[in-house]
Amino acid sequence: MNRRIGVLIVEDGEDWRQNIKDALSGLDCSFFEAAEGQAALALLRQQPLDVVVLDIGLPGSMNGLDVLRKAKSDGIRLPPVIVMTAQRAHYEKEATELGVREYFSKYGLPVKKLREAVFEAATSGADNE
Repeated sequence: MNRRIGVLIVEDGEDWRQNIKDALSGLDCSFFEAAEGQAALALLRQQPLDVVVLDIGLPGSMNGLDVLRKAKSDGIRLPPVIVMTAQRAHYEKEATELGVREYFSKYGLPVKKLREAVFEAATSGADNE
């Protein structure tokens, strides 16, 4: 890939956003950040993105899955989505049904697997429209 990978990190915890950026430090990424659902939707509308790393447990009226549902209902082009959440098993089936490419637990952050998943998603293009 000859250009930077546009990564949207949707995560309410500043420390977790930094952990994800650190995990992806070996890739040439441009990072965009949102701490809640409405901000994530605004960025999805405005920025050309290659990958979304999405938390399920967000503050406010929209969780991560609600963001996906709203984006799809509004006709927003979704790049590949990778879920990184503490809600390991509870939402995995629904996330998969919404087109999520990978679903990881935050705890024991799988740095190598996350980096590989982001690179693979970015280089393969959107596949969950």
